[in-house]
Amino acid sequence: MEDINKLGRKERERLQRKQEIQKSAARLFAEKGFTNATLEDIATSSEFGIGTIYNYFQNKEEIFRSIIESILDSNLEIISATESTTTGLVDFLKAYTRSVFYYFVDKRDEVLLLVSYFTGIGEKPVHLGQDCFREKNCQIEGVLRKRIKGGIESREIRNINPEYFLYIYHTLVFPYVTTQLKRKVLNSSNIDEHVNFVLDILFNGILIK
Repeated sequence: MEDINKLGRKERERLQRKQEIQKSAARLFAEKGFTNATLEDIATSSEFGIGTIYNYFQNKEEIFRSIIESILDSNLEIISATESTTTGLVDFLKAYTRSVFYYFVDKRDEVLLLVSYFTGIGEKPVHLGQDCFREKNCQIEGVLRKRIKGGIESREIRNINPEYFLYIYHTLVFPYVTTQLKRKVLNSSNIDEHVNFVLDILFNGILIK
């Protein structure tokens, strides 16, 4: 994901057009399915001419691939930025979780497309290969693992198995946010409520102490 603020005017406009095409395509893929959505549909939805679409993508498969890879790249950039701006584990997890929720809400259709692709629920018009996903996921897990171990060493959290905690975090946060997106109960007006709930369960559990 490019930093739009560091680009020149023409580059910003090009990136914005590309993102608009991706967003329109993701919505149509979700609504009509990849097979039934056409490039003409995408052009109409994004309010660009079909020629403009071809300036950025050769076909639907290329658009689909770019959507999936963009989400993976963005998540990696989010966690990298969070790592550089936080110190302790708790502050890191709070900031990262909040950023993930906001990003997922903003990119709802794109995120659900990624989830359906990697869970085998939706169509797979392109083959990304597990290497693409695994490499980026390993980098993300590497940051989380390092922060968890640091939290244990500094006695910010009790001495628990870092790998188990990593799995708990992943299985709590990401399925929760994607399920709530599917149910259409998570939106820009109630993100903090959901983020605070997830973090409270993560840090405090459900028992009255």
